[in-house]
Amino acid sequence: MRRVALFIALLSLFLFVTFPHELVVRRLVLTRLPPGVGVSFSDVSPSLWPLGYRLSDVEISHDPLHARMDSVRIGVGWLGTVRFEVEACGGSVKGAVVGGTTTEGGRSRDLEIELADIDPSSCVDLGGPSIEGRFHGRIALAGMAAGNPRDAFGKLARSGSIDLEGENGVLSGYLPAPRVAKPSGKRREPQPIGRWEFSRASISAELKGDRLVVARGEAEAEGLLWQTDNAAIVFSGQTPRMQAELTAKRLDDSARSKAILGLLPKAVEKDGRRRYRLTGPISSVQVTGLK
Repeated sequence: MRRVALFIALLSLFLFVTFPHELVVRRLVLTRLPPGVGVSFSDVSPSLWPLGYRLSDVEISHDPLHARMDSVRIGVGWLGTVRFEVEACGGSVKGAVVGGTTTEGGRSRDLEIELADIDPSSCVDLGGPSIEGRFHGRIALAGMAAGNPRDAFGKLARSGSIDLEGENGVLSGYLPAPRVAKPSGKRREPQPIGRWEFSRASISAELKGDRLVVARGEAEAEGLLWQTDNAAIVFSGQTPRMQAELTAKRLDDSARSKAILGLLPKAVEKDGRRRYRLTGPISSVQVTGLK
């Protein structure tokens, strides 16, 4: 009996070691990628938690986005839940794809992601803007790939929410130029956004149809406190457009904060705050001072 048990154990170990794990992962992952998305990795090894595989030196590209990750663990959890753990950007990302049913009785998949101590600038190239700092928070998508395909996020999900906080960061670079040419036929140039240092920033937003709606946004940057509870980015059409109202309040008497307010359109100050309206395409937003 012991010999039989030993034989079975050795046979299982042999099959486990010689099993073509990398081939399985490439068949399961690479053959199901959306068009234009590329994924590469250097090594594949089994993972005990989550029960599945660990991929090393992973790179994902989708023009103009490019991301690098130290490792990705992906596997199956309880009740068929797909779980993943990512080590990247000096921090970690944990999440799960949870299956369920809709109110109409159909099948649904929801995605939940938690970020901890992530610095996007160390591993993500956005193709224009650069974001430094340490971020944490939560992203949730409901009804993945089950939304209205005519909406901007319809192929991504029916709806979603974003809650992120960051500290000691810098926003710099430029916004990519729209692919639509000017009436003269000349190519539009990228829009520089300068360099903005912030000590603290937070955002709470929802994905709704063709727009990203910001329910709350706040940032302490360049000696000013910026706040909004009425902002949206509309993705319908050929160029994303912004609709937002901001308030700015000076936190100090620095020359930098005075210069920034001096460059903005004139706005009436009330209780130490000035209000502004932002409208138009992302690449050329118009700022208007409010009374």
